[in-house]
Amino acid sequence: TRQPARAHRPPTARMPHESKHLDVPIDLVLQQVHNGDAQLIDVRPQAEWDEGHFDEATRVPLADLQRGKDLGRYKLKKIPTYVLCGPNFTSMNALARLRLEQGLDLLPIRDEFRTLVRQRDAGAGTRRGHPGKEQHNFYDTREVRRQIDSGKAQLVDVRSLTEWDNGHLVHARHLDLERIKKGDIPSSLDKRAPLYVHCDTGMRAMQAAVLLKKHHGFDKVNPLLESYYELIHDVGLQDAEPELRNY
Repeated sequence: TRQPARAHRPPTARMPHESKHLDVPIDLVLQQVHNGDAQLIDVRPQAEWDEGHFDEATRVPLADLQRGKDLGRYKLKKIPTYVLCGPNFTSMNALARLRLEQGLDLLPIRDEFRTLVRQRDAGAGTRRGHPGKEQHNFYDTREVRRQIDSGKAQLVDVRSLTEWDNGHLVHARHLDLERIKKGDIPSSLDKRAPLYVHCDTGMRAMQAAVLLKKHHGFDKVNPLLESYYELIHDVGLQDAEPELRNY
């Protein structure tokens, strides 16, 4: 017997490559939000929000996202946006719609809130240093500079080609984030050697580090959270064309 034809379903909007889970430490997320380099929205149910939430987060009801209702009142900025949605979240299309309509770079976080709190508290107790210049959380910038200058570590710039052309570092090679998302990774990059990735705020660097580690076997990859100019002035890395720059 012939099987009845299946109804055709139009393709659904999909989130970026890392829609299922983003392994960025929550203390780094909150630090980026505190610095104004990112924002955090919480789309969990009201009851879960009432049980506990991060002070840095803005609550945006999922129903508003799904209808695109009055999103302007939440004063969302066009900066990288972490979305705390919990492990049972099934409305990725709502996030895709927000991404398309609002032009936001969305990064879903699907861990349980209690798990994130434990990670935050553990991170605050174990990560060395402070958001200053000589030590930046999980790496020592002096050691970063020594490894890069000596050729013992690789440095990848994941900014856009336009940003690269406007200025880049001496030992860096260009590999923008979009290429990494597509899996276009040069074979000349050594997966066994330390690899540092940088952008201009740390956000794209963190995304790139997650992708390179989870999907491409780079076990010694670290995102640098300093901006391009901070890497020059505060960390001491060299500008490739300093004569063209007006600091």
